[in-house]
Amino acid sequence: VNLYVVGVMKDAFIDGLWEPISPLMLRYVPEEDYHFLTVKTSSANLIEMNEYLEGKWQEVFPDKMYTGGYLSEEMSSAATVNDNILKIFGFLGIVASFMSIIGLFSIVSLTVLKRMKEVGVRKVLGASISHLMLILNKNFVIILFIASLIGSVITYLIADPFLGMIWAYHVEPGIATFILAVGTLVVLALVTISFKVYRAANANPTETIRTE
Repeated sequence: VNLYVVGVMKDAFIDGLWEPISPLMLRYVPEEDYHFLTVKTSSANLIEMNEYLEGKWQEVFPDKMYTGGYLSEEMSSAATVNDNILKIFGFLGIVASFMSIIGLFSIVSLTVLKRMKEVGVRKVLGASISHLMLILNKNFVIILFIASLIGSVITYLIADPFLGMIWAYHVEPGIATFILAVGTLVVLALVTISFKVYRAANANPTETIRTE
């Protein structure tokens, strides 16, 4: 049988984004080989058209169940799976960030507690609150910068293979993604650190050095 190519269409993600697109060929077949019927209509007539087709189906095949449906429902199932995966990742990210902030707050509290007498002495000698905050924040900012840099590099190396395990087609993480993530964590961390450091720097020096 001689077949003639009458057109080529762009790639279509029929089965979602999880599996590579398989080659697909559409061809005319005899009527006895028909298995599916696709009907195009306006959005306002979808329900009416479906009911009409179901009625005609019952007239022609009264002993077989009508299995018609909307193409949008087929596509929405893939979108629902993607949304659920994103919600899970988002939830895990929030939990991880919350636990990191708690751990950071604990470390800052212990460190500041050990340096309270130093803070009191500096304040008695005339150090301003902004200067004290700069001294106490400096080490934490350096550590936070190094941790963000190492975390970004590791994430960049494993993010693409990890996403490839779930989706065959996905957007590769770009620089903007890492800037946004690191920026959010840095802001949260600085707020956490500054809150504790400000309270330490603003404390009454007589209360912190009275045992000396």
